[in-house]
Amino acid sequence: MHKQGATNTRSEPQRSPRGRRRTAGMSMVEIVVVIGIIGALIAVTMPSMDRWFTDQALKSAARSVSDILLLARSEAVRTGNPHVVFFGVDPDGTAMSTANGDFAPMVAFNDGAAATANCRLDVGETSEYIDPAGDDISWGVTNASAKVPTDTGGAALPPDDSSGSTFSEPPNTTNRVDWIMFRADGIPIAFKGDTDCGTVGVAGKGGGGIYITNGQRDYAIVISPLGSVRVHVWQTDSNSWST
Repeated sequence: MHKQGATNTRSEPQRSPRGRRRTAGMSMVEIVVVIGIIGALIAVTMPSMDRWFTDQALKSAARSVSDILLLARSEAVRTGNPHVVFFGVDPDGTAMSTANGDFAPMVAFNDGAAATANCRLDVGETSEYIDPAGDDISWGVTNASAKVPTDTGGAALPPDDSSGSTFSEPPNTTNRVDWIMFRADGIPIAFKGDTDCGTVGVAGKGGGGIYITNGQRDYAIVISPLGSVRVHVWQTDSNSWST
């Protein structure tokens, strides 16, 4: 039996000051180890992240090319006026520029009534352009060894330093041109462009493609002879184009 009024107490073990410090946080050695691991992870993942961002920029550029072509086609149908798209330069060899005077990879414009269209961007004509995509992106291909099967352009697959176009001047030549016209019915047609519009092609012969690359991946934006636009990407594992 316990004595009346007695209390039953147990003494708790006391932690040493050193033990208290040990549980309060990480040691300097552990911090250094964690920093080293983080640095190693960054070193491993940075190249992959850089490639991902570059590939996303290329994908965005391909969409911009597709969008401006579709815009030119839809505006030609809406307004009833032919719309012309230049890929970097006009038929006179003049580099295209934005409103700020910077280089414009592509410019689309309303060329006015068909009877007075001259395939030149004149003062007062409504135009749209796409901004440069960056130094990592250029015309042409890096890995692709063939054109997209649906690319009906007469010019050969462009090298890295070309305009990226397979559109060819009429009638049915292999000479590359860096422009295309959409008629009021939305049909793309080629033109030579030596004097005003020069020789103008016929419906069904205006298809072609525009190829862009970032040195690692290749994209192709292809216009069918009827005016539809599709974006393709080169698959290096199968050596073929896919959408």
